Amino acid sequence: MFKKLSTFLLLVLITSFSYAFSPDWIVQHTKGKVTYTQAVKIVKAVHKHSFEQHVDPDIIFKIIQTESTYDPKARGGASIGLMQVTPYWHRDKIQGRNLYNVDTNVEVGVKIFKEALEKSNGNIRKALWRYNASDKKKQYAEKVLRLKDNEIQAAIKPRYRNS
Repeated sequence: MFKKLSTFLLLVLITSFSYAFSPDWIVQHTKGKVTYTQAVKIVKAVHKHSFEQHVDPDIIFKIIQTESTYDPKARGGASIGLMQVTPYWHRDKIQGRNLYNVDTNVEVGVKIFKEALEKSNGNIRKALWRYNASDKKKQYAEKVLRLKDNEIQAAIKPRYRNS
């Protein structure tokens, strides 16, 4: 119990110093399409379910950014929500719940990614290929992994106005 609590507190401490993937960053990145309240729910859900499944929350944020640009109501073909979960393939994890619910969608999406990670022996790139499961899965993995460098640098880089 103490080990889990200390790991969780360390995770919270590390992520609280990062502006990237904070509620403020999400609102700014989506140009206000996602409200601060929605962004807080997303951040809490990602941290909660990443911690439960022992998955790096950074990867989950990047998947969400790639899949839905943080839009909880996103729809892509048969895929639904933040992590673009396809109900047909994941009924066992969904169990009749609403995938437009932020917490449910993130919970299911993190479980799907965790399974992909285990099947890939911890190889994140291969896990992303499995998560995406399309003809363009290799490009998808590269796109997700590139986000860290590009997006985080943009988030922390100071912006100056011409006076």
